[in-house]
Amino acid sequence: MLNPVSPWTGLGRQVCRAGASLCVLGALLGSTGSMAQTAPASQAQVQLQETAASSAAAQDLARFAQHHQKVHADALPKGFPLAVDSVADLARLRLGRGFAVYTVDPADITSGSDLSSAAKPTGQWRFVVRLGSRPVGLVTVDQVKGQWQAVSYGGAGLAEDVDAKMRQHGTPDRSNLRFVRIFQAHSDFLEVVSPADGHARLAPLVSARVSLGMPALDQLLEQGDVLPSLRAAVAANVADFQP
Repeated sequence: MLNPVSPWTGLGRQVCRAGASLCVLGALLGSTGSMAQTAPASQAQVQLQETAASSAAAQDLARFAQHHQKVHADALPKGFPLAVDSVADLARLRLGRGFAVYTVDPADITSGSDLSSAAKPTGQWRFVVRLGSRPVGLVTVDQVKGQWQAVSYGGAGLAEDVDAKMRQHGTPDRSNLRFVRIFQAHSDFLEVVSPADGHARLAPLVSARVSLGMPALDQLLEQGDVLPSLRAAVAANVADFQP
């Protein structure tokens, strides 16, 4: 399930096929222990991190678009990682809002720990790429040797899903939302903290609905509604990777 390095980026980045919301999961499966940052960051630190990550994403998106305009002047190749229809669309791409990626250690899931308290930042940020008002994919940004760099493009389906859910459940500044990826369950969730009661609930995103067999619902789920399926999926996937 390793994310393939695309032969047509020309930039040495990992690139995912358009619409494949799970495309980055395999490359990160089993590596969450080294990625998760145990020290919680202050709001000021998060804002500084987002600013630096956003700047790197915007610069790389411009280079990405220019590169493919030159290399594929006639038509975009099959499997292009963003859901655009033509080369001309590349000139109109813009960077949308971003979100930090959080995860929960498998041991915390199997032990029944509170998911909200156990969630830790991975250090990655993802930004929605837009064509006009339409989400067409995500650019993932990470620190490489201390420098923020774009490391993958793709996930058009996830971009559309998470953008819609953030608009539906987020406050104006979206400070009540966190994107949580459970790597060993191949599942993404949007954690939503209610401004009314401060209680955290979960909105399963497309990968969780597929991996855990959850129906597409508008209402938010309690942690207890999700944990049994998560435990079973984590146990099965961890067992598959044991010698």
